[in-house]
Amino acid sequence: MKLKFEANEEDFIIDVIIGGKKESIDIREVTKINDDNLVQEFTQQPSWYAYYSALLADQEHRKAEKTRDLEMKKSEISLKVRKGELKILANDHKPIKLTEAGIIDYLRTNKKVQILADEIGELDTICKKLKSLVSASVQRKDMLIQLGMFKREELKQILMNKGM
Repeated sequence: MKLKFEANEEDFIIDVIIGGKKESIDIREVTKINDDNLVQEFTQQPSWYAYYSALLADQEHRKAEKTRDLEMKKSEISLKVRKGELKILANDHKPIKLTEAGIIDYLRTNKKVQILADEIGELDTICKKLKSLVSASVQRKDMLIQLGMFKREELKQILMNKGM
């Protein structure tokens, strides 16, 4: 069985909220290495790693808050239904008493619950992309080290050929 993967432009973009503003991060730009300026690449690497790790923690926190909000909204609606404060009407506009399964089904169709669930799904996707970016940052560090060793050996060869 052959698996085929096609990447779309949006697969390389991570949209996050930073300081209340939406920003887009292009994974290709962040992981790119400028081998003409390795000193700058080496000095920036730890700060990039720390920045994206902190950004991931922030997005995971936002996801946890939304998850809490979702659970509270479900509990609030469920309690109102159980207490009879929220009437569920049948097609003939007569109130119906819901079983536990009926309450769960009602919660799944509630717009406010759906919106929160969608927001959690979006944050989950962002978190997964940021985790991959943090992981790529570790791999980038390893590539920088290897590239630095290669450049050093290359320089040694040039100096040896010139008799220095």
